[in-house]
Amino acid sequence: MSIKRARLIYGATYMAETINMDLFWLVRMPLPDPHFFLEFARENGRWDRFLLVGSLEFTRAKLEAKNCQVLNAESYFKKVG
Repeated sequence: MSIKRARLIYGATYMAETINMDLFWLVRMPLPDPHFFLEFARENGRWDRFLLVGSLEFTRAKLEAKNCQVLNAESYFKKVG
């Protein structure tokens, strides 16, 4: 897989001091706490999109988030740290 372009967004979409409307437009769900959103453009024109959420939001995000694959952030933090 060759990645042509990448974007990282960190923010909340609901009831926060600073609301990231780009993130809300991409995932279409309220997120009161900040989360990471990763987006990769491949050479073939396809986009890979991932939303990293904590364990408390994981089940709800799997049901409500649009246009992305939802990943549990805790499982990645355990592997890295």
